[in-house]
Amino acid sequence: MQKFTLKLWLITLFATLTACASISQKQPDLPLSPADNPANIILRADAYSPLRNLPQRTPTQNRYLTEQDAQTLAYRELAKQLYPILLDDDLVVADQVLKHELFRTYVDLFLREAKVVDKRILADRQKISLALSLTPRFYHCVSSTRAKDLYHIGRLVLTVLSTEALFCPAK
Repeated sequence: MQKFTLKLWLITLFATLTACASISQKQPDLPLSPADNPANIILRADAYSPLRNLPQRTPTQNRYLTEQDAQTLAYRELAKQLYPILLDDDLVVADQVLKHELFRTYVDLFLREAKVVDKRILADRQKISLALSLTPRFYHCVSSTRAKDLYHIGRLVLTVLSTEALFCPAK
């Protein structure tokens, strides 16, 4: 029984990791116009944080705290810009994130791909600018129904594993 559970867990893990590994090979019937091409969308967020001078910290630690604050604020701003983006006729990114944990994880990881395009000190503030390019792969993965199916399979496997752990304690 443990071998079966292990195999089932490994299959689910493999399926989850490959859910958005590549875009399907099917080509769209009509080519997208440059204006409609999702690859043309680049989100940009600027954030400012006041310079700190905490006496219990070294100047380097104060600088890193300020940079970290500004970068966290910039990531929040990117998330605010990303969630209302329209995927289909009546579906936005926020809907997918709220409905499925798998999509929330994917969007969180996608947000971490943002690049720092500008970092400077202005008078008494630290400014950080982040840029995030929305790729066709992002649209494919977030609007995919295959990922939804994997989510349900993953929940089933987790339920089986937790139930088995209750009735079959480790030896």
